[in-house]
Amino acid sequence: MKTDKLYKEYLAENKRIDSEIASLEADRKAIVNELVAVEQEYGLATNNGDFDKAKEVFKEVEKAKEKLKEQENLIKIKQDTVPALKRQNKFKLLNSVNDLRLFYIDEAEVLKDKLNNAIQNYNDVIEQVKDLNTLYNSDLAKFDNLHHSLSYADKDLFKKQHGDWKYKTRHMIHHKDELEEVKIEKY
Repeated sequence: MKTDKLYKEYLAENKRIDSEIASLEADRKAIVNELVAVEQEYGLATNNGDFDKAKEVFKEVEKAKEKLKEQENLIKIKQDTVPALKRQNKFKLLNSVNDLRLFYIDEAEVLKDKLNNAIQNYNDVIEQVKDLNTLYNSDLAKFDNLHHSLSYADKDLFKKQHGDWKYKTRHMIHHKDELEEVKIEKY
């Protein structure tokens, strides 16, 4: 179904958004590990009394701290924007489903018109059948009465010359009543 495809796209987009945050978190862990290593190196340099090395490593510690702060800011910004991104994704899904619903409604309208035309044609034929049955009943009832009023000898003579008199049935054509119009439930 088309809706399944749309829903899969929606889930894939949400997963992509979540994976971006996970990637930022992984980068943050790497920066923290780098910072820990640099701080350990700084600790060794200061414990050994190596001032020049400690000065150099201190700059690296400061850079690593700044890098960590930037990464944490990126994570915060991403976390703040995720609800809006997911909401936009949900709205995109709903809008696509709405467009699809309009497509289905258009298709249903075409089929409804075809069905209603067929029903109207059927109902027109039913009217013709009713008219034929009415004519049949009024015309042939007279002749049934005429045959019925014949004397026994005339009935016997008719039978010998023409065969049995076939009394009319109630209706020439039996039918179901008219069909109802088809309607569409849109919502």
